[in-house]
Amino acid sequence: MPNPTGDPVRVRKIGWHAVRNAAVFIRRHSFHDQLGTENKKRNTKDEHETETERGNSIKEKNRENQLKKKEAKLEELKEMEDKYLSDLKRIHSFINVDMKKSKDDPGYPVQMPESLKQMEYIFIGNFNDVFDFHQEVFSNELISGLKCAGKTRDLLRKRSYDMKNRYGTFCSNWTKSDYILKKFKSYFKKMEQHSDENISLTDDLIRPIQMLNRYHLFFGDLVNICNRLEEDENTQLYKECLHISKDISQNSNDVMATGKIQNFPEAEDIARQGVLITRGNVNCKIPKSASFFNLFDLKTKQNRTKNMPAHIFLFKQRLVVCHFKKSVKEFGIGDEYQFWTMFLVNKMKIEDADENDFVLIDEETSLKLRIVAETSEKKDIWVGIIKKEIKGLERRMTNMMIPQASIDQGVGFGDTPPSSA
Repeated sequence: MPNPTGDPVRVRKIGWHAVRNAAVFIRRHSFHDQLGTENKKRNTKDEHETETERGNSIKEKNRENQLKKKEAKLEELKEMEDKYLSDLKRIHSFINVDMKKSKDDPGYPVQMPESLKQMEYIFIGNFNDVFDFHQEVFSNELISGLKCAGKTRDLLRKRSYDMKNRYGTFCSNWTKSDYILKKFKSYFKKMEQHSDENISLTDDLIRPIQMLNRYHLFFGDLVNICNRLEEDENTQLYKECLHISKDISQNSNDVMATGKIQNFPEAEDIARQGVLITRGNVNCKIPKSASFFNLFDLKTKQNRTKNMPAHIFLFKQRLVVCHFKKSVKEFGIGDEYQFWTMFLVNKMKIEDADENDFVLIDEETSLKLRIVAETSEKKDIWVGIIKKEIKGLERRMTNMMIPQASIDQGVGFGDTPPSSA
């Protein structure tokens, strides 16, 4: 561009100033840009650290909450055991003090009926054994070791057999005790009113069964809490407690359910059917217009059948089918089982059917009964267990028929024959 002044020196000065100003501007803005970047990095870092701290704070707060829940759950279990022992003491005093006076003391205001005196031992059953077990052994050991999951697990391992034995006997006798309580309702009401104990036998006699079915609920909660706390060892220990306590309660529930079967054939003895393998709710598919005498006719068309609630008890010797009526009471206490029919395991066949169905067949009478499981998975479990028991019994029967080597025989099955000279 032409210079209007024609002064080359001025042009050079203006050019040099422009370059210098541009350089200063660039340096200044470059510094501000760098400073801004560093500030952004610092702010991002601060935000990240703040977020991390906030996350750690929330995590720590959650952990504190879970620890509080754990402590509260253990304290709840302790209080429940204390309350249960207190209830057992009240019942024990009523039975062994009040009822004894009513029976033996002619001057006692409420006299025990003579007919009840003959069955008092049935009414009491083995309650005193259950009381002594908790009073002298279990309650103290449970409460003293409650803070240590390992001690609780060891206690349940050690006392599992005792609990199954005592509570199994109690549950087996409970139906008889409940019958006697209802039969002599007027007498027991008068005794409750006269007793110094705050007692209600209808509620109190069921307490041992209710308590036994609550232990595993606590251990299930403790498993979940310890898992959230990432206490792997305690989680595993409480899982073992859960498994053992469930096994104990299931054993007692099975015994009680078996003892509640009504109208079981007098010629048979339910206690002599062998070990109870499993039991469960099913439906039996029957004709809609069926009478009791043709319930097992499977020739009726599919669209004319209905499902009837039933309960299967699979013992080592027999499979027993009962009419089933579900109760609203917890732990199956009020459930009703009425004998329907049964199959000898060594004379029984099982056939798979559509969907959730399978068929039981009596090889001697040709009786067929179509069973409907709750789900296809449960059907597969039922079919697998029943087939296993049938094959197992067949194998045992075969082994019994194999002749044993005589002691008088000179050569056993495993001996080498003597060589001929």
